[in-house]
Amino acid sequence: GQYYHQGIYRTEDAGVTWTRSDAGLIEDKVIEITTHPTRPFEAWAGQQSSRGMYRTKDGGQTWSLSPGLLTHYPMRLAYIPGSDDGLVHTSLHTGEDFGTSPNDGVSWTILSEQTFFKALSEEGKKLYDESLNRNSNLHLHGLAIDPKNPQTIYVGSVHDESPFNAKPLTGAHIFKSTDGGVTWAESDTGFEISAKTAIHDIEIDPTSAE
Repeated sequence: GQYYHQGIYRTEDAGVTWTRSDAGLIEDKVIEITTHPTRPFEAWAGQQSSRGMYRTKDGGQTWSLSPGLLTHYPMRLAYIPGSDDGLVHTSLHTGEDFGTSPNDGVSWTILSEQTFFKALSEEGKKLYDESLNRNSNLHLHGLAIDPKNPQTIYVGSVHDESPFNAKPLTGAHIFKSTDGGVTWAESDTGFEISAKTAIHDIEIDPTSAE
């Protein structure tokens, strides 16, 4: 948060001391911080409820807002393994629910919720109400990239009962791409997709990505 002297803090001695590091980041509700795997002074911070995505290139001394609808409701952001500037982003906004960037967020290739609705399995389709599809969206949150094969990406959805607009897809679903996020298929056999829950995090077994 950013109220009453709260904010983002940085430590350089394994947590013994901390320094305030959020100049330029003026909103509250920071829900995601992602650091660059090889550039130690670069990081992104995602903020909830249309507050956007911010980036720092000086170890948190200053932050700048990254514009674009994809960052309207940012959820998870991850760097693509083996790529200094490749990013993957999950979000919640009509027409902008998932994105990839080859240039550290300068430009994005964005996919809408329709891509994932079309990728539903037969079981998933039973939880999909096409009549609610107009001006709707899909709350994508959980995100993981296979470190051994960065072309394999997983995202997870949230059962969202937001009063602002009805969601055509209920339950929680996992989608998998094997071509770097171009095409998708529902991949959650054995997971109770009708559960009214949220997939906030996805972790890949380092010994077996299958």
